[in-house]
Amino acid sequence: MKPNVVDVFCGVGGISRGFRNAGFNIILGIDSDEHVLRIFKKQFPQSNTIAGDVRKLKASDILEAANTKKIDVLVGGPPCQGFSMAGRRDPKDARNNLVHEFVRLAKGLKPTWVLMENVGGLATAKSSKGANFLKSLYDEFLPEFKLKHFIVNSADFGVPQKRRRIVIVGNSNNIDFEFQSPKMKWKSIEGILLDKKKVDRSYFYSKKLIRGFIRRERKNKERGLGFKWQFLKIDQPSYTIPARYWKDGANALVKYSENSIRMLTEGECAKIQTLDHRLFTGGKGDYEAIGNAAPPKMIQPFAEKILSYGFR
Repeated sequence: MKPNVVDVFCGVGGISRGFRNAGFNIILGIDSDEHVLRIFKKQFPQSNTIAGDVRKLKASDILEAANTKKIDVLVGGPPCQGFSMAGRRDPKDARNNLVHEFVRLAKGLKPTWVLMENVGGLATAKSSKGANFLKSLYDEFLPEFKLKHFIVNSADFGVPQKRRRIVIVGNSNNIDFEFQSPKMKWKSIEGILLDKKKVDRSYFYSKKLIRGFIRRERKNKERGLGFKWQFLKIDQPSYTIPARYWKDGANALVKYSENSIRMLTEGECAKIQTLDHRLFTGGKGDYEAIGNAAPPKMIQPFAEKILSYGFR
């Protein structure tokens, strides 16, 4: 019998995919976005889904939808905009509260293990009351779960992307969870990028947009601001693919010459995230879904380690 996993804030199923690859059974995905749930369902056709607001769900609702009396692992990636170093890091951002919903459900469902993935900035974020958010989170999980967190870079796991994240693992057996990052040789984007001739012109910057970015970068440099467009290097991993990538792709651009610059396609972004590129048909929603996902290849070693510890 494979251990059962429920994925809260499942998105397209990046965390679930990592767990399935490690030998787990994904029985339920929960998200408020029906677009990502359709993609989740393509990967896990045997799994049930709940489309709705997590805040309105009780543990009993989840057990009923999952058609089980016992969940072995609860996983999730709550929205992280309020913690991100790339954003305003607003401690009053209402989305921060969704982390507490994950804790509430964990206490109600009583799984043996919990795993939560989020932006690395959560480790130093402040709560709305000025306290260290991570410490408060540890306290909130007690006494039911003993927690341990790990700050990792997805590139160390063989993901062709530099992505700093926090992975929080908890268990109800008072186990001191041990985990060592694999520190694999960084994988470059070589082989992922499409041939220039095969990329639709809609992904390329116009001359007007290029001139605008040059002016913007110059002004920001004069003001001491950090923004600049970033160009990929073929022999290195990609920069982080964010959910906002659809806006202009400035975080990770392909540059052929001063006048020939383009965004990554949705399929290329999916491959960089170690997701199945065939699941994505294109558009803003796909870029957001890909950017919000956890790379399965980064999650799988955590899942394998959890599996080695066993279940009560």
